[in-house]
Amino acid sequence: MLGNALQQTLAYDKSGRLSSQRLMGATQWSRQYQYDAAGQLVGIADNRSGQLNYRYDPVAAYWRPPPPRRGKLPLRPRRQPAGQRPAADGHQDDSLLGNLLSQYAGRHYRYDSRGNLVEKRVNGSLTKLEWDSHNRLSRLIAPDGQRTDYHYDPLGRRIAKISQGEATLYGWDGDVLAFETRDEAAVHYLFEPDSFVPLAQVHTDAIRGVKVPAWSQHHPTTRTRTRCASPRRNPRPPRRCTTTTPTTWAPRKR
Repeated sequence: MLGNALQQTLAYDKSGRLSSQRLMGATQWSRQYQYDAAGQLVGIADNRSGQLNYRYDPVAAYWRPPPPRRGKLPLRPRRQPAGQRPAADGHQDDSLLGNLLSQYAGRHYRYDSRGNLVEKRVNGSLTKLEWDSHNRLSRLIAPDGQRTDYHYDPLGRRIAKISQGEATLYGWDGDVLAFETRDEAAVHYLFEPDSFVPLAQVHTDAIRGVKVPAWSQHHPTTRTRTRCASPRRNPRPPRRCTTTTPTTWAPRKR
């Protein structure tokens, strides 16, 4: 529900792509989106502005709108073959170094050897980013010095975000986000069965974790130090070590 009693409805296909938009209320507006087999947008049907079609070359480097209306829509390139967006005059932009954007509209960017953004400078304000060995964002330092740390599970899913002592925890149902919870509230995410298409959000109180007792609480264990002889260069069999004596057996001399 939007302002002025307007209601917007979004529909998605099985691949999670936006397939239609509808705006109901005092203003009636709708759009239908069409995609090709490669997942590229090929058409938009708008009940107000009509049909808009897109065409791509074999490497998806350019797009073409329909024939210009009254000569106002010229053919223009979508991207360079390396994926770079060209300048307004169609020439290569020098701010694209190594196929990475280094500056744009007063913003300056710096990357590490793996192509991860490590610095972003805007009007003198510097934001720093750190990445782990799996190219996952591990820390963000804002211009005011505020630090945010990110943690992941063995499957690469983000499970926690910690900033100024406040933690946001994430729960997963397979590969889809099931919930996120903070100290004061939680949000649950619902998806259509066996898909990534979002269905609903449910806002509840914060999720409280369940304390899991440690094994040693119910099964006391003791620790004893074991002494073992260091390996030797002669071809003797290794010695067996226990907690009572340094050596329980050794090869006999012949």
